Amino acid sequence: QQRVQQLPVGILITDHTGKIVQGNKQINMILGREIREGLIVGKDTIMPTSTYNNKPISPSQWPLAQAFATGKAIVGKEFVIEREDGKRVYVQIGASLVHNKEGKVIAAASIISDITQQKELEARKDEFVNMASHELKTPLTSMRLYIDSLVDRIKKQHDRTI
Repeated sequence: QQRVQQLPVGILITDHTGKIVQGNKQINMILGREIREGLIVGKDTIMPTSTYNNKPISPSQWPLAQAFATGKAIVGKEFVIEREDGKRVYVQIGASLVHNKEGKVIAAASIISDITQQKELEARKDEFVNMASHELKTPLTSMRLYIDSLVDRIKKQHDRTI
């Protein structure tokens, strides 16, 4: 239990029914709210207002709820969370069921990573590339027009000399 608290990612652990039995402090920091034990994944609103592909999502669409519904691991889904303090947080979430030797579901776990800094860096990079591309097009367009003009002059002079 102490090791889970020290992880740099948010961890959410449920029992076989989807009832939260443990969450670490990092999950509370990422989501901007305290996640209480006893809430049921897929039914109770655990996460703040969230979007996936710019569309609002319901509690049943969270990866942990989807893992319970499908029986399959959910890997690397990205969401945007609007926290209660107004901050937008980009998260990447994975979820998986835990089975015993007989194959029966005994628990589930979800890992939530804050990827806000990565997304902001990507946005800055895209902005820079777009700006640099625009700035390079202007002189290249001017040079192309000048070269086209020179080619036309040379053709006209060539035609006169023949």
